[in-house]
Amino acid sequence: MATEEIELKTARDAILHNCAAFLDEYLARQRKDEALPQFFSQYDYTVDAYIDELKNAATAGLRAGFRMAAKRANLNVPRNKALEKEWTDFLIWWLKYKMNAINFKWFSVEREPQGSIECALLNAQPEAKVPSNFFNKLSHRAFELYRAAKSGPYAEHIRGELPILFFGNLKEYLYSDIRILTLGRAPSLNEVTAGTARFRESETDYSTMFLPMPRPWETNQYLGVCNGYFKRTPNWDYFQHFNPLLKELLASYICEKNRNAIIRNLRKCRREGLIPMELPLNIAVHFNYCTPLVLDNPWDAFNESEQKAFSLEEAFPEILKALAPDIILCDFDIKETFLAEGANETTIPADWELSERYRGTTAYLRGKSQYILVLD
Repeated sequence: MATEEIELKTARDAILHNCAAFLDEYLARQRKDEALPQFFSQYDYTVDAYIDELKNAATAGLRAGFRMAAKRANLNVPRNKALEKEWTDFLIWWLKYKMNAINFKWFSVEREPQGSIECALLNAQPEAKVPSNFFNKLSHRAFELYRAAKSGPYAEHIRGELPILFFGNLKEYLYSDIRILTLGRAPSLNEVTAGTARFRESETDYSTMFLPMPRPWETNQYLGVCNGYFKRTPNWDYFQHFNPLLKELLASYICEKNRNAIIRNLRKCRREGLIPMELPLNIAVHFNYCTPLVLDNPWDAFNESEQKAFSLEEAFPEILKALAPDIILCDFDIKETFLAEGANETTIPADWELSERYRGTTAYLRGKSQYILVLD
């Protein structure tokens, strides 16, 4: 073997050795993370499987990384120590880039991963004894209903590519001082016909989701789409129905604007010499009580057989137990629904200090402390 070839092979081996050392150290740190076992238990998944995913993604892309590095340097292989370091740094960056795709799948803050939501559910109310994979199973049931209805006799009434269980940030809702749940009967048709891709992520193919068995990250993708709804282009034409009352209850569907609102309020108080009040911030979520399917007509327009084919109402007692709301705002009459069980008509407590607009709202007390308000 020529001296030049030996030098090139030696350089290549040194770079690979450096990359392997980095990868071993990175994976060892991941394996020592004490939070991962609890996180992955929400998915029926293991830390070892996650480490294998990271390792496979990194090593599978190493050859492509070498080609990219050569193109950048306009050389086939490095020929001196300076280039060897440059290539090593680039390839380590490349390994991180490939592994980030795996981390995004599991831990993206934008998607609010299922594991953190399920953990919040357990931590926020451990006495409720809600199953640790509650939202995973609920998501699967919603897709089963969607596919059964799409292949049934009333399929022509279904719109959109997926069922929509809820709108809003579940984790922030679960940790709110006062949990406020808003309810409609079904998602608005405008969610899929207003020319806005509210439920589209470029890497997501909803037609294959949860088939034939749910893959661990699919619940991430689905919950992320529902969780991030108010970060994109929400259908305010519908949600403005609830917004004024939510504001009076010190609540919002949007997490991000609360902090800005507080800052603006504090600045205003300073300017006007007022004493600012520290108010609790409550994040509301919206669920679809009768069905998660987007339909071409209002719920009342369907006959009993059609409603039965579209309904996921039998799951709502479980959902209500898991969410444990303090206040429920409905845009429909709750009579002849599960919500009416054990609910007695009452008046809105005076210490809520609602405006005159809402003082006469129909209200029910369910159990000892759960209020249901029915908005006209």
